[in-house]
This record gives sequence, C-alpha cells and structure tokens, in this order.
Amino acid sequence: MLDKDLARLQVLDEAHGMSGRLVTMVSHPFNLRKVVKFADVLVGAVLVPGTRAPIVVTRDMVRLMKPRSVILDISIDQGGCVETSRPTTHRDPTYVEEGMIPLLCP
Repeated sequence: MLDKDLARLQVLDEAHGMSGRLVTMVSHPFNLRKVVKFADVLVGAVLVPGTRAPIVVTRDMVRLMKPRSVILDISIDQGGCVETSRPTTHRDPTYVEEGMIPLLCP
C-alpha cells in the first residue's frame, strides 16, 4: 500500500503489518518504480476533488511491469492516474497497453 499520508500508513501498518500480508510505503516515484516491477495487480486510486487526477504511474513505469499484469485505475472518472489509462465500457472493459491489461469501467 502506497500513500502520501503517513498517519494513514501507520494505522494500516499497525492493523495489518504484523501479519506480513500488507507492506506500506510512502508514495513517490522512486517507490512506485520499485513496486510496479513485481506487482501482479496495480490499483490506482487517486482523488483530488474538483480537478483531474494526477498521473502518478507513467508509461515508463507501466513498461517495467510484468507482462499480462492487471491495472485497475479507479481514478478513470477523473482522467485516470495511470498515463496509459483510457475509459472503457462494461461491454468492452479491457485492452492491452504496453503488455498490461487495464480494467477501467467508470
């Protein structure tokens, strides 16, 4: 779990970190670049009320991911936080971009 809110990360770490099922890190490009290399599923959920979601996962970061990894960009209604994201429909919910499979139904 990556987040910019250190207090939130501490609460999550205290609740789940001891089990070894959750690893917390401060969200910044260095850590993102590190974790996308081994992620099977990347969930982007960035919200800045009243404006477009910032791009936090670049195309270069997506290229570092394992082939056939899955990207869920929950921020797609606000433009998406993954550079390669684009809106989809329930009828046609996926596409392959840079070898990854984004799932982006609004």
